[in-house]
Amino acid sequence: MKTAPWSYVDDVSDPHLSSDDVHHLVNVKRVSEGEALVLSDGRGSWAEFIASKVSKARNGGLSLERQSEIVLDPLPKYPVGVALFMPKLDRLSWALQKMCEVGVDEIHLLSEAFDRRGGKPPSMDRLLRVVREAGAQSRRSRLPLLSEMGSLAELIIRKEVALCDINGGPLRSSHRTLVVGPEAGIKSTHTFCEVVKLPGGVLRTETAAVVSGALMVSLRENLLGEIDRAWPS
Repeated sequence: MKTAPWSYVDDVSDPHLSSDDVHHLVNVKRVSEGEALVLSDGRGSWAEFIASKVSKARNGGLSLERQSEIVLDPLPKYPVGVALFMPKLDRLSWALQKMCEVGVDEIHLLSEAFDRRGGKPPSMDRLLRVVREAGAQSRRSRLPLLSEMGSLAELIIRKEVALCDINGGPLRSSHRTLVVGPEAGIKSTHTFCEVVKLPGGVLRTETAAVVSGALMVSLRENLLGEIDRAWPS
């Protein structure tokens, strides 16, 4: 059974798709007249629509009719966040995709003098497109917040964070924002931050970011507890 395509608009009650989204739905997803699709505002609201008219002309066109009431999904019990020192763009894009897919709510991009990524800072517009595409793929009604690049010191002022380190302690449900990378370690000493350990050895920054997010979301949703009950020791 084909899954209805998912896309984002500013207002579900008065949807206006961008030209890029229309092109994607008509020419990539091959949406045809009478076919169902879902539109969300990325802030928790979504509704089902059908394509009442489709044009595959050069500029394309797509008319929609809403078929359901607008649904507002509940907020999560609490938001979980991951802060990462930016790897190269292709690895950063991969990490953003996977963190969005596993349900991370806040993603903070960090940069310091010892960050070895080099080159120009990535375009936030490009990174936001990566997040939107991953959100549509995973059918998220709430897109994660992607914050502008800043320093770890600035983040610590705004949020209570824990640092990921191979010599850290166990991860607990009280941890809400984890800081990962770079692979060479965090040179600055933040002795007032708690330190937690992730599975495995020394992880790549993008791997640690996804593992951190998946574990925190699993703790929040009591998924690890379900596994414990299903597989008694």
